[in-house]
Amino acid sequence: MLEERLVINEISKEQYQKFSQKYTNAIRKLSEELEQNQNMSLNLEKAIEKGLKIAKNINQMWITAKYLEKKKLQYLIFPDGMVYDKKITQFEPP
Repeated sequence: MLEERLVINEISKEQYQKFSQKYTNAIRKLSEELEQNQNMSLNLEKAIEKGLKIAKNINQMWITAKYLEKKKLQYLIFPDGMVYDKKITQFEPP
């Protein structure tokens, strides 16, 4: 757009040179930010898909998991841990 204005003599060569680098840098920065946001969006989508897959199969995962896998799964679901209440004989989040 800036080049077009130079070609049709709306701005001078000096004005073009003064602002050309500024706009080029702004476009590059916006392009980089857009790419980062797209990457974040893709990572978020992957995390959601993985979470849904775990949620759909959590019972089977627990049954077939070994001890360490069960610990990881339990921490994923209850990051603050679990507490056993003797009075009501039930596990609860803290």
